[in-house]
Amino acid sequence: MRLTVCGPFEEAIDILAEWTGQKIPKRSAEQILIDVAADFDIFYQRRSDAASALGEGEILVGAIDCRGIPMVKPDGAAKIVRRKEGDKANKKKMATVAAVFSQPPRVRTPEEVLDSLFSTDQTCPPSQRHPKPTDKRVWASLTSGKDNFIADVRAEMDRRDPHRRHTWVMVTDGERALQRRVAANFEGVTLVLVL
Repeated sequence: MRLTVCGPFEEAIDILAEWTGQKIPKRSAEQILIDVAADFDIFYQRRSDAASALGEGEILVGAIDCRGIPMVKPDGAAKIVRRKEGDKANKKKMATVAAVFSQPPRVRTPEEVLDSLFSTDQTCPPSQRHPKPTDKRVWASLTSGKDNFIADVRAEMDRRDPHRRHTWVMVTDGERALQRRVAANFEGVTLVLVL
């Protein structure tokens, strides 16, 4: 059912019918997808602690962001010819997205930092490319609130570094309420603001 989350639902059903010769009704495919997604939280709760051991000197990064997702109206919804003042073309629902990963530090001189900020050259030589994140876990939800996600990120970071031997960094966007919540739940953590 991976096709159903990678593209249009009807297209996924048609591709599956083409591959297997069996046409699955749309309602059945939707129910299968719901049933598969039900195991998502249980899967992450059962992970072993050894699976994501941090390397020497690595930084543990948590990131939380919120994004407005336009809600698609059912086909039978009445079309509005002219919207009233303040009405929007589609309603949005807030999705919360989180990520936790470890990152080797990238030590640079002040000159290298300034050069990266004000350089007009868009190509980056291989020697200056920063190391990739490892053991990255990303998850999102339309139903869980920000406080639940902050608690989940905290639990994941505690699971990966229970004795707090590594540097912890939290990345958020410019939403002040989210920054305040993160700061209240992560004392002594470096907060990084992404614009």
